[in-house]
Amino acid sequence: MFSSKAETIVDEYNHFLSSQLETQREYYEGMLSDAKRNKEQHISEAVDKAVNDKVQEIQVKLENLIVEKKKVAEIMKNSLEAKMCGVRH
Repeated sequence: MFSSKAETIVDEYNHFLSSQLETQREYYEGMLSDAKRNKEQHISEAVDKAVNDKVQEIQVKLENLIVEKKKVAEIMKNSLEAKMCGVRH
């Protein structure tokens, strides 16, 4: 009789421990999943920011080159006009 009560208590305790360990496993797996999701979100945001910064940098360079091209075109036009005026005289 004592043996069967002890076995019942041991079985109940083992079941309780198994249940607690399962609950803890689920909890920590959830935390790991959240941490992974947060890490991926931060990486995604960092990549987006880096790409946007690079695009903005390229746009500024492009705008500067367009302005420079216009200046060169104006210089070429003025130079050509000056040569044409010199040929007429």
